[in-house]
Amino acid sequence: MARVLKGRPIGYPRQALTGVPQLLLAREHKSRLLSQFFFDALTDPILKPSLAPPTTACESVSNGPQSRPIQMHILIVDDDARLRSFLIRGLVELDFTVAEASDAIEAREQIANLGEMLDLILLDITMPGEDGLTMLKDLRHKGIAIPVIVLSARQEVQDRVRGLELGADDYIVKPFAFDELLARIRAVRRRQENTPIMTWGALRLDLKHHGVHHANKKIDLSPREFSLLTVLLEAKGKILSRDNLLQKVWGIGLDPGTNTVDVTIGRLRKRLHASGPVRIETVVGQGYRLDTKGEESN
Repeated sequence: MARVLKGRPIGYPRQALTGVPQLLLAREHKSRLLSQFFFDALTDPILKPSLAPPTTACESVSNGPQSRPIQMHILIVDDDARLRSFLIRGLVELDFTVAEASDAIEAREQIANLGEMLDLILLDITMPGEDGLTMLKDLRHKGIAIPVIVLSARQEVQDRVRGLELGADDYIVKPFAFDELLARIRAVRRRQENTPIMTWGALRLDLKHHGVHHANKKIDLSPREFSLLTVLLEAKGKILSRDNLLQKVWGIGLDPGTNTVDVTIGRLRKRLHASGPVRIETVVGQGYRLDTKGEESN
């Protein structure tokens, strides 16, 4: 068994370990190394500054003059109790709020309890019972868009590609450097902030790329249909009159003789109905609103 002294595994050159000590030993040593790593990093006066939180109350996105603190609630899903404990200790030290789960069952309970407060999931693949990729696929199928970073000892290209194709936002191979994990978390957060996403139940609209998905299934819409659906989502279930829709989507005032809104609503209904339970409801004498069968809006 390798011994660890002050966060540096004996037998590895000091120059290979920069910043926060790198977790470079074989994966069978990971629990012992992580334990010593975080103990040293959080208690040693020399190592602690590299993990210490910035001057703001929480982690900063960048070091520029316009940097903004980010407050994130992270769920760690891993059957390795020591790994969870050590990651929690390091993240909490940086003022992240952290929850944990040892398997997919506990993870789903946490996701249900935390709801919209949850910003990110760190997900292991190999767990007893349902594995991480199966859980990830199910989350995306249900339209749960919480960002996910996979943490796995599987390092083959096909494993990483499969994780990303199933909906992971990033994939980190164990063992990894804690600084790298922090950088990946910040990157995911930046992408999330810079890519406007609108959701309604399992329906997701990517305003930047004009993409529409329901339960991970793509829906093809014309530009006008996309604009109409966007306006309906922005209303969050409130009734919009034909006049309002004509002004917001077509940029024209009320024309009693036109059925433009009704025709476009009809086409949009067919596309949404073919992809899932999302529907557009007609409120007689008032207009239209977006509704879902058995789903909740976000």
